[in-house]
Amino acid sequence: MTDAHVEVQKKALALLSRFVDPALVAERLALLMQLRPQPEDYARVFTSEVVEQARTAYEGLWASPQLLNPPLHQTIVELHLATGHELATHKGAALEFPGGYLTVAELLIPERYWVCWKFGTPGQPGGISYDGLVLLEDRWVWFPKPWRAIAVKPTPPSVAKHWNE
Repeated sequence: MTDAHVEVQKKALALLSRFVDPALVAERLALLMQLRPQPEDYARVFTSEVVEQARTAYEGLWASPQLLNPPLHQTIVELHLATGHELATHKGAALEFPGGYLTVAELLIPERYWVCWKFGTPGQPGGISYDGLVLLEDRWVWFPKPWRAIAVKPTPPSVAKHWNE
C-alpha cells in the first residue's frame, strides 16, 4: 500500500467513524448531507460520456436521502479503498469491492480514490455494507452503487431507494 493510500484510508476512517460515534447521532443527517455531490463533481468522478446519466440518477437519490444510520451497537468501521484504475484492472483492494464495479470501472476517473465499507459490531461477523465514497481534492462525496446509476449500454439509469440496497 502506497503512502497516498494510507493517508486516504486514514481520512476515510476518520469521516466514517463519525457515523458510529454515539455522541454524534443527532448530527448524522448533517454529516450525510456534506457528502452530497455538487453539480461540478460529476465530471470530476465520471468520464464525460456518463456525467449527465450519473447526475440524473444521483439527483433523484439525493432529493430525498435516507439517513445513514447504523445501529448503536455497530461501532466498528472496516473499509477498503481503490483508485478508479485499480477497480478497472481488478487488482489489490479492488477485489473487496462489490462486483458491480467491474461493469463500470472504465467509466470512473482513474485517479480518484473509491471507498467501500462496513459498519459492524465488535466480536460479531457481518454488518451493514456500503460503497461509493469518493475523495475529491477538497472533500468527500458519495456515489453509492455507481453501476445502478451509469451504464455502458443505453438503458435507463436507476439507483437504489436506500443507501444499503
